[in-house]
Amino acid sequence: MSDDLPVCRGTPSKGARSAALGLAGLALGLTLLVAEPAYAESAALDATFRYTEYQEAHHFRAALEQLGLLSLGLAHYYWQRDVNSQDWDLGYDWNALRAKLDGTGYALDTNYFETNYLTHPGAGMLYYLTARGNRLNVLESLFYAVAASTIWEFLGEFRERVSVNDAIITPLSGFVLGETTFQLGALFDRSCDTGTNRVLGTVFAPFKALHDALDGAKPARTRDCDRFGLERVGARRLVISAGQAVVFELHRGRGPVTELRLDASSALIHLYTYGRPGRGVRRFADGNVSRIELAGALTESRWSDLRVSARIVPVGLHYRNLRVSALRGIVGHETVVGLGAATEYHAHRFVRSEPRAGYDRWFTIEVPAVFLHWTWRNGGHRLEAELDAGLAFGGVDTLALPVYLEQGDPERLSTVTREHGYNHVVGLAVSPRVRFSWSRVEVGSALQATRVYGIDALDRFPAPFDRYTGTELRRSARTWFRYTPDLPPTRFSLSAETIERRGRLGSAWAAFRELALVASLDMAF
Repeated sequence: MSDDLPVCRGTPSKGARSAALGLAGLALGLTLLVAEPAYAESAALDATFRYTEYQEAHHFRAALEQLGLLSLGLAHYYWQRDVNSQDWDLGYDWNALRAKLDGTGYALDTNYFETNYLTHPGAGMLYYLTARGNRLNVLESLFYAVAASTIWEFLGEFRERVSVNDAIITPLSGFVLGETTFQLGALFDRSCDTGTNRVLGTVFAPFKALHDALDGAKPARTRDCDRFGLERVGARRLVISAGQAVVFELHRGRGPVTELRLDASSALIHLYTYGRPGRGVRRFADGNVSRIELAGALTESRWSDLRVSARIVPVGLHYRNLRVSALRGIVGHETVVGLGAATEYHAHRFVRSEPRAGYDRWFTIEVPAVFLHWTWRNGGHRLEAELDAGLAFGGVDTLALPVYLEQGDPERLSTVTREHGYNHVVGLAVSPRVRFSWSRVEVGSALQATRVYGIDALDRFPAPFDRYTGTELRRSARTWFRYTPDLPPTRFSLSAETIERRGRLGSAWAAFRELALVASLDMAF
């Protein structure tokens, strides 16, 4: 990817548009391919919900609970009337509703970054989990989240323009965050009946646990578990990590800074046939592939990094060609390909040595996103390769804004950039990974690159001239070495990580780059 960042005023480059159209076409083709329901026996084996007796989905109760959440939100909205009234561009009349219906009452709002990209994903997560916890399937739960968000935009915030960013971010990021945590809770509910599994199942899927208690529903737990009491179906990586990092601020040429790294992550492939001998292709459509991670770093008792990322693959295909060798065990390869979505919130301090240095904030949702996971097995040897790619939309701090303000006209900026220092963006994201493991050793590498373009359309206060919206780039690379001794669940890791952040606004530009060397102790389950 070139370091020369083009200035974009409103729309992505021709290459980006072509890539976006190609990705959208692939996503549509995959959607049509997996739209049919899975075979009955596959659905039973891979189902997220399992009970000792049949339990029905409660659509009406889910709708009532959505209305309850909306009512609580409305009470809070008018309790903060003085703050929210600043966004009242419309009146209580037919003209306001007509503007929302005919498309003239739409805009990218100018709320604070935390409002748009923290509280709204949280609200969407509540909408989604409430529906999913009533035993609705993935598509039905997403529909409830979209419906609740739409009702809020049209009726709850009646006097405000329909926020385009909220209409996208609230239900879709809520879907990603909600389904990934829900799948984690379902894992503990399906595993052996231990106190730890009961508690964790309730923590990660609280609405499901509440509804199960109300209905007297008992999860059907497996008796075939590993040493940690977790089911053996599919594949998983549950890791809790703590380590020490030495960080070099390459953009400043400064000496190393030490920081404490903390990380917790979950990666699940809940497919009964995954890793089992056999040959063929199967469909899945119940959120069977998921990943979520919470990571942070502390420098001198102050957070220098905070990141939450999640990815869900609700529909896809699983192809396998695996056989049993008398000498080597399971031999062959398998592929999981699917259509899904991913989201990430990242706040990072590139200047750690200055206490007043702020954070670079980044929030994107990738939808549609395509996921590919290929695995080669040869007994105790395993090679895995992954690729995630998707259209990115969200909000990102305008990195070059301080430089621009030294010489540029603030009136040429979008309203949200001028008032809050960030911009709504759209672009592309790609993330390849590869890892090789044998015996007790694993080596791997992961790359991530996202280029986004500021949007100058749908500004809340449009101007008769083009505005500078800029281009933002973030890319990172990580290489690791891991050793697992005969002392489960302990694991030792060494890694080298780089992160680069660039931004251009008009003729102004800014760049940050750092290198981190990390040693950590992991608990892998």
